[in-house]
Amino acid sequence: MANVVLFSRQGLLYNDGNRGDTLAVFIPSREQVRRYGDLHNPTTKAVKDSYGTADQTPLWRKEGDTVVVYGLLSEELFERRSGVEVFLPEDFAPVGTSALFYVFGDQWLVHGVRTVGENGVATWGSSKIDAKRAGGMVPALVEAISDRMLEGAVERILVAVHADEDLYDNIRKALEPFKVDVVRFETLAKAVDKLPIYEHRDHGLLMLTTGVFSALIFVLALGYMAWGVFEERRVDAQVVAVQEELKRIQADARLGKIQNPKEVLAIISRPLKQRPSAILHAAGDVATVFGDLQSIEMTSEDPSAGSNNRRRVNNRNPNPAAATAGTVVVDAVVDPGVDRSLLVDQERVALSAMESRPWIRFIEREGDSKKTMSLRIGVQVE
Repeated sequence: MANVVLFSRQGLLYNDGNRGDTLAVFIPSREQVRRYGDLHNPTTKAVKDSYGTADQTPLWRKEGDTVVVYGLLSEELFERRSGVEVFLPEDFAPVGTSALFYVFGDQWLVHGVRTVGENGVATWGSSKIDAKRAGGMVPALVEAISDRMLEGAVERILVAVHADEDLYDNIRKALEPFKVDVVRFETLAKAVDKLPIYEHRDHGLLMLTTGVFSALIFVLALGYMAWGVFEERRVDAQVVAVQEELKRIQADARLGKIQNPKEVLAIISRPLKQRPSAILHAAGDVATVFGDLQSIEMTSEDPSAGSNNRRRVNNRNPNPAAATAGTVVVDAVVDPGVDRSLLVDQERVALSAMESRPWIRFIEREGDSKKTMSLRIGVQVE
């Protein structure tokens, strides 16, 4: 059985407390009823704008070419999750009914009267009676029906009760002298041509679907976030690996042709009092004395190291060991040209060059190439 609710502009008057969809009966007041003949394709939004209500939902229905607004929906009914249908009291009256009396519980009595205007159009007017203030439901109902019958009009009166069994039986007994049938309100059928003045379907399934969908989206979002974090860490690891590989490749590219790269790096890592460019310039300057400079590079060899096929010319110094202390060796290759001097002449040239360049500590000639001359030049850096 549906939940039966009675309400008016004052709010909910009666609620039987049943669960499930709600069948609501609205009692309009004359001040709230308005008719609009210019809404040809009415919608709830258009009716709301015309009625001038921004917060509440209007209760309306199209009757012929006219849109009739009966009032405003209760906020409590609007927020119900279960389905809600709202009708007027006369929507339950059978054809030919002139007056109706609906009993809701032991307090509220709804009284409706049908009138026919001069144009032949029938209209209904409804009101509510607080039976508790009138001395009880049975006395209030008997008095209202008595007053109606005293008017002398021949009419069909409908009495429907939505209350407990005891009250229903008491009403039936009290109305037996009036020859008025009393029926259960639940047995009344809504008129086929009367649409509800408001309805909404059960929101439970929609809310459940929305909740499941939201939970699914949340889980997917968490999964995507976790995947993003994992992917970010994986990419960061790849970047670090690529950077290490680049460092290794660059180191190999720089040190690939050096026989003892660790020793060279050890020498390079030691701070020098002179700039490497100044050392190379000093060595290159003295190397050009012997011919055209072909190549020049710093070496990692011990300046004091010597061999049988080397001929060294030292700068004049009473202490030979001092000639190699704080000295950097630079290897140079020069092209002496067609006129190749004798070794004696080369020693004389070397001594002459070193006299004007005190920072050159020694000059050695290596090898016995016929085209080029390889020199080891010791440059003082400390």
